[in-house]
This record gives sequence, C-alpha cells and structure tokens, in this order.
Amino acid sequence: MKGLNMRQFYYKFKWIILANDEYYLLQDNHPNINFDLKYIDITQEDFIYANYVLGVDTEEDFLLFKELIGSKLRIKEWIPISQPNDELLNLPNEYDRFKGMYANEQFSMIDRIIFLGRLNQSHLDWLDEKQPHLYFSCNWLLTPDTLVKFRHVYDYSVHEGLLLYLLMHKGFEGECVTKEIGLRVPSKDRLHQFMNEASRDIELIDWIPISQEEFYKGQKFAGWNNIERFMDTNKTYAEANIQLGCANNLNSRT
Repeated sequence: MKGLNMRQFYYKFKWIILANDEYYLLQDNHPNINFDLKYIDITQEDFIYANYVLGVDTEEDFLLFKELIGSKLRIKEWIPISQPNDELLNLPNEYDRFKGMYANEQFSMIDRIIFLGRLNQSHLDWLDEKQPHLYFSCNWLLTPDTLVKFRHVYDYSVHEGLLLYLLMHKGFEGECVTKEIGLRVPSKDRLHQFMNEASRDIELIDWIPISQEEFYKGQKFAGWNNIERFMDTNKTYAEANIQLGCANNLNSRT
C-alpha cells in the first residue's frame, strides 16, 4: 500500500455492520487489488454504518474491490470524492476510535463489531416482517444429548420460515446453566406444529408469550453466534450440567 493521500481516485462508502467475518474482509490483505482504505466514523441512520474512504489508482482496481469485497459487504453506494483532506488523513486508527455510545470502551474492536452487528441483525429481521407474528420464550437446560438434537430444531425452524433467537444465558461456573430461547411464529398453530415436530424431542415445550421488543433484544443464530459456534461453545456447559446433577426439568423458568 502506498498511502491513501497518494492515490488517484477516491470513493466513500458505508457498510451495514452485520457479521464479524465481514469485517475481516476490510482488514485482510488482498494481493490482487491495489488499494488503500481509511475508516472514518460510525453513523446511525436506518442501520448502524461504518464509513470508509477507498483510494485506488485505476478503474480496474476499483471494480475489483467492488466485485470481490464490496459485493460481500452489500455496499450499495460508492461516492466519488476529491483527495481526502489532512483532517481525515490524520484520524487515529480504527482500534483507538471505534468506541463510544454502542459499547463499553474496554471491549476489543471485534467485540464492538459483534455488538453492533447484533443490533443491525435484529433491526433487519424486524424490518423483514411481512405479517403480524407471535413471540414466545422457553428456558432450556443444556445436556449433551439435547444440545446435539438442537441442530435439528434449528434446521426445522429455518425450513419452516420460523425464527429462533437466543435471548439469554443463565448461570455461571458451578451452577446449572440454561438458555432462554426465543421463537417467532405466525400463529399458535405453527407453534404447536413446531413443538410436535421438532422442539418436544429436547423438552422445549414450556413456551411463554413475550413482546416483540423482548424478542428482538436477543440475538439471531448468525454471524459470530451462528449455529455451529453455538453448539461448539456450549458443549462444556452441557457436560457440566450432567456432572452437577442438575434437575431433569429442561423448562424450569428461573
């Protein structure tokens, strides 16, 4: 990289922060593209955006960046600008500046990306609602057997167009650990179908109505919290629940 101030063409763009792996696209080296990138700031509009300036020397490099990186980040608008001024060029780096009202300042850069991505994902799911829905929550005591079977529950929800959220983790080391799972369904009939065909097998049956606001305070099984990572990181809790002799009531509400 030759330095942003030495490029021939400049473009501003904004990225809707969703998944942390997308952030790495902006940090990794891309040897086939000759460019420089500068983080500007965070703005909140319909979503929370991270704003950047891209510098390139040729239209070919711009089109490559747009195709190989911008398309994966869902960038919709590229605004040509003149050479960035000294104020922008002298901004501190991202790690020092990616702070503020959205996360505790002790968080790492990736912690903030995950946090902001959760907010955007919840807002995206809310905007995507095409009809009225009902929202429910259920407490679930993890065991190795039910954790493995949860994959089927998740896959079923995706296939049927339902939406599962993780609402809360309850319990600390040395205690019985439960997860509060949220479910969005179009009707009570679909809830009963979901229970009979999927969730009853892991004793997720004590579903309690909650508000839309309560539901969207949780997080989707996507991005950093995708289903594979969820199952992998909770194996220890599931095994500990067996060792602790936790009561076999997977729906006890605490």
